Amino acid sequence: MRAGLVRGVGGSLVAGVLSLGCSSGSSEPIDASGTKQPAEGDELAAGGAVVAPLILGALEAPASGSTPDAIEITLSSNLDTISVRSKLTDPRGAAVSDCEVTDLFRVGPSAVDWAIGTSRTVPLAYGTALADGVYWHAVSMGIGAYGNHWLQTSVLQPFEVARGVLRPLTEQEFQTAVGDQEEAGVTPDPCPPLPDYTDEMTGDGATSSIDLAPWQGLGTIQPLRWVESATRPLVGPLPSLLTFHALVADRGRLQLDIITPSETPADFDASFPDDGRILLDELQPGDAVASSWATASGSAHVRIDDQGRVRVELTDIVFNRAGRGPAAAPRNVESGLLVGEVVAEEWP
Repeated sequence: MRAGLVRGVGGSLVAGVLSLGCSSGSSEPIDASGTKQPAEGDELAAGGAVVAPLILGALEAPASGSTPDAIEITLSSNLDTISVRSKLTDPRGAAVSDCEVTDLFRVGPSAVDWAIGTSRTVPLAYGTALADGVYWHAVSMGIGAYGNHWLQTSVLQPFEVARGVLRPLTEQEFQTAVGDQEEAGVTPDPCPPLPDYTDEMTGDGATSSIDLAPWQGLGTIQPLRWVESATRPLVGPLPSLLTFHALVADRGRLQLDIITPSETPADFDASFPDDGRILLDELQPGDAVASSWATASGSAHVRIDDQGRVRVELTDIVFNRAGRGPAAAPRNVESGLLVGEVVAEEWP
């Protein structure tokens, strides 16, 4: 969840919450792996799991063969990127197949049409036949949203193969079948680790571009997002907002939030800090911790071009050091530019 901006009484800005990305909005318990535990009375089919903000469908027997042929994933919240990795293992966790890797994008030039509340099927082709026995289908998902680092979670789906036919098992059936077994020692993992998460894109296919010292000539996969105003219980009225978040490996993170006068994209002018803010978390070579900066003053001129893209022209920006860390002199940026495609969003 990220701090957002909410206009308070008298037009001032007060701290709010902008959780358009990785929050499931659920009060049900989530364990250390990121898996939401079913509430009392809830039932999940064998091999199914609720992984905020995704629902992994139950393991299904394939039309033929001894290995799973698909994964069904239901989107329950707003995400940008999902990296799905799966493999087959024996009961002790040793891999018995190659790794299947599928990357799904909801932003950028390779974006798929995947609405919240709907499902997508990821086809699998392990290309192997399993001997009769009991196995795990190990599914891991890297979840990326709104310029954040990966959230990685794993789910184990038990099944058996009998006479060459796959049958999903419940965990109790699996434990009954295998009894107590020691985990396998260190064994080769066919699935590559997730790369460092980055929103950076090169070439003409970038969704947006940033020219703001020291972020010069930087293309990203992230769009600008125009969030409609709303009223929510316990929070009250929430403003219409133009927001942008991008994380670049080894560089840091940039976030822009500006309150807008209209519900849909239109030209307007704004000033910092009254109408919004820019936050920079910068990593210098060799730094273990990012240095944070926030706008103290400056102007933003938002314009919609002939292609419907948003241009945010920044002038006379002054950044002050934010958060913990040694004191530093203000930083002055005479001008900057953020240009990109715009998508409509809703407050959760």
